[in-house]
Amino acid sequence: MKQDYIVITRDMLELGLRGSRLLVYALVYSFSRDAESDYHGSLGYVAEWCGVSRGQASDILKALVEEGYLDRDDREGRPHYTVRKTERSENRTDRSENRTLPPHTPSSQESKERRKDIDTLSSRAREEMYRFGDKVEMSRDEHANLVERFGAADAHRLCEILDDYLVNHPRKRYASHYRAILSWCVTRLREEQITAQRLQNAKEAGQRVNGQQPQGRKVTATTAELDAKIEAIAAKYRK
Repeated sequence: MKQDYIVITRDMLELGLRGSRLLVYALVYSFSRDAESDYHGSLGYVAEWCGVSRGQASDILKALVEEGYLDRDDREGRPHYTVRKTERSENRTDRSENRTLPPHTPSSQESKERRKDIDTLSSRAREEMYRFGDKVEMSRDEHANLVERFGAADAHRLCEILDDYLVNHPRKRYASHYRAILSWCVTRLREEQITAQRLQNAKEAGQRVNGQQPQGRKVTATTAELDAKIEAIAAKYRK
């Protein structure tokens, strides 16, 4: 049965999940929260609801299983996913039946293990993605790497190039926007810079033909040399 909404609870936020991982977890939760059902739908359905590609949906589900957030059971020719029960979920108030389940007092060892798990999840949360435009997302470390490699101005333009592309191609998905920038946006930027340089060269050539000194450059050639260059350029344009 398809759901009309996805529930995100405070407990989920405390797990340290963010972005697409949080949405996929919440989607599976919406199907399996009654402890009797599970999610065994298509990757396309996960991709549609969570705003990712089918490949990303598969990778996220696999990671959530490996990291202990979800359980997977393969049967009937397809995987069945359920949310792995935790101490917090077992102690929560069951609102559907309007009753509170009896609390569980963790032992000292359980508390230490839980603290370790929370620290691990917190370190993963530090890899949170940030927006650099309307669509482009990457970690702060990835953006810092772009600035270090290309400079602040070029890093900003690289993000703009990919952002414009994603806005105009809303169905296009990339597993990593950082990798997409390195794979083809750098080439596009270089092409823009080459075109801009050629236009500047043509402008300066036109200024020389008209007897003007190109702005921003100091002329050190003699009058005879300048006359010869101007005559050569003028002859080229007369052909």
